[in-house]
Amino acid sequence: MAQDTGASDKSDRAVVNGAASVSAVPASVPSAEFAIEVMRLIAKHEWFGGEIWWHSFPVGESPSQVFVACSDLFLWGCADLEPLTPDNIALLDEAAGELTAIDDCYGPEWAPRLFCCRTRKMRPQGAYYKYIPDQFRDKFDACGPERQPTFGDPQSAAQAIEARQGGNGKAGAVHESAVPEGNAP
Repeated sequence: MAQDTGASDKSDRAVVNGAASVSAVPASVPSAEFAIEVMRLIAKHEWFGGEIWWHSFPVGESPSQVFVACSDLFLWGCADLEPLTPDNIALLDEAAGELTAIDDCYGPEWAPRLFCCRTRKMRPQGAYYKYIPDQFRDKFDACGPERQPTFGDPQSAAQAIEARQGGNGKAGAVHESAVPEGNAP
C-alpha cells in the first residue's frame, strides 16, 4: 500500500520548459549533503581507483545508490559491493582515519575494505590475507570470528600468510576442502 505523504500529485511535479516533468526528488534518494560528503571523502582519501561506486537508476524507478567495492574480499571470484548510506558513512571515514594513523601511505587504500568487513561483522576470506599488510591485520581480525576454508574461501588466513611469506613454497595452494569431490588435481 502506498504511503500518503500529504503532497498532491500536482505540487510534486516540477515544470521544465513549460511542460510537467517527473516528480521532485523522493526522500529516499541520497541527499545532496550526503553526496557532497561522499565526494569529500573520495577527495580527502584519494579514492579514485574504483573504491566508491555510484549507481543511478532511471528517474522514477528507484533512487540512486552509493556502494563501496569489496569484490573477492569475502568470497573468491565474487563481484561484491557494500551499500554506503548516511547511516554508515562515518564508519568509512573512521576506518580511513585509523589505518592512516598506522600508515599514511597505505592506510587510505585499505580503509574501504576494512569498512566493508566492519559493516558485515565479518573477516575477509582466508585467502585474501596474503594481500593485507601486516600492520593492518589485527584491525581485520577484529571484524569477526576466524573463517574456515570452504569452496568460496579456499585457504585459511594462516595458510595464505604462510604462502605469502614463502614458508611452504606453495603460494596459491588450495585447501583440500575447497576442491569439489572428483575435481582434485
